[in-house]
Amino acid sequence: MEIINSILQTPQAVFRRKPLVWALLAAVGTIWTGKTLASLGSFAWLHFVHRSSLERYKSKTPWALVTGSSDGIGKAFAHELCSRGFNVVLHGRNEKKLENVRAELLKEHPTRKVRIFLFDVAVSAGDHARLDAAVDQLEDIDLKVLINNVGGGAKRLWIPLQDYSGDDTRLFLDMNCRFQAELTQRLLPRLIKNGPSLIMNIGSFVSELPAPYISVFGGAKAFGKAWSRSLHFEMLTEGHDVEVLQVQVGMVSTPNEPRPENIFVPNARRMAQSALDKVGCGRSVVFGYWPHQLHCSLLVDLPSVVRDRLLMRIVKGLKEQEERDLKTE
Repeated sequence: MEIINSILQTPQAVFRRKPLVWALLAAVGTIWTGKTLASLGSFAWLHFVHRSSLERYKSKTPWALVTGSSDGIGKAFAHELCSRGFNVVLHGRNEKKLENVRAELLKEHPTRKVRIFLFDVAVSAGDHARLDAAVDQLEDIDLKVLINNVGGGAKRLWIPLQDYSGDDTRLFLDMNCRFQAELTQRLLPRLIKNGPSLIMNIGSFVSELPAPYISVFGGAKAFGKAWSRSLHFEMLTEGHDVEVLQVQVGMVSTPNEPRPENIFVPNARRMAQSALDKVGCGRSVVFGYWPHQLHCSLLVDLPSVVRDRLLMRIVKGLKEQEERDLKTE
């Protein structure tokens, strides 16, 4: 009993001798607790309470342009937008693939209209005349939504910097930085005129977690995040009714990358649905799918010495798997 009384009296004695120390500790604890509760509340509101305001961008004949929509997440966005009442412009470089997607959409959504925007980013990025001509073909539609989804780059992803070719570097930067910036720049006057309108940029959480072998790709995705945030505040500052939203994406199962689906790896349609549900949240950067945010936050919050070693081990395994897959092909 005496031991218990001693334990209980020790903090009181310390507090009497050093009340300022205890006051500071209490303040730090209160701030940390408040910040944690606010973060949890913000997470819950975004992913489980907030309702999309995509309907706000529908006019009599609303159109949405989805880049990189011949397959994967882009194709899923096209399906989801059609199901929510939008006509869709499909962008890609393979006309046959785009025609197949167009036929699929029209069969599933016979009341919608679907057009094709053919432009090969890998070949024609920087060809301003060709891009201008392609954009001019959209002059007659009421464009309300732009989904900058095209990304990727070289066939290999996990590449040591010294092994990059000039074409590898150019392709990563053209597909993940240059094209979305130049396309948006050309379409922005129209989106402002047709406002309210939406620009959604699809990013990656590699911009949140630097990892080996993706220095160029990760840097390109970090550009996309910074560019989106800047454009978001630019629209607010200029008083334009154009929502700019960067959506961070983790691993997704697609026909091109058929990963096993689980709670952390959704299929492309689920990813597109969840991303569109974040429209109107009032933020400039969000995770489109709640387990992706949870996964990323857990990694970010690890002590750096643990996180960095874990990332290096994971990425090294992914690089070795990629090399095996390329040999098999």
